[in-house]
Amino acid sequence: MRQQLIALLLLATVTVETTAAWPARYPFVRTAALESRTGNVHTAVTRVQPVVGSLQRTSRFRNPFTHQAKYTMTTYNPLVGSFQQVKFRR
Repeated sequence: MRQQLIALLLLATVTVETTAAWPARYPFVRTAALESRTGNVHTAVTRVQPVVGSLQRTSRFRNPFTHQAKYTMTTYNPLVGSFQQVKFRR
């Protein structure tokens, strides 16, 4: 029983460390793009671009176990030309 508890604890710490070590990536967005010659609508996948200076911490609370806090950031979608708010934890 004791060995199982120690193995479970080690597995949990390794899992938390690997998920916390992943770098923050900017999300891919599936949007519709209009073809100028034919007027057909095609789906396009683009990476949204972060707006410089828009990162804000939205809560004062930090999770004591995962050490993550809530943030918001404005991103720009170059295909559509629109801005959107992205909420995430880091």
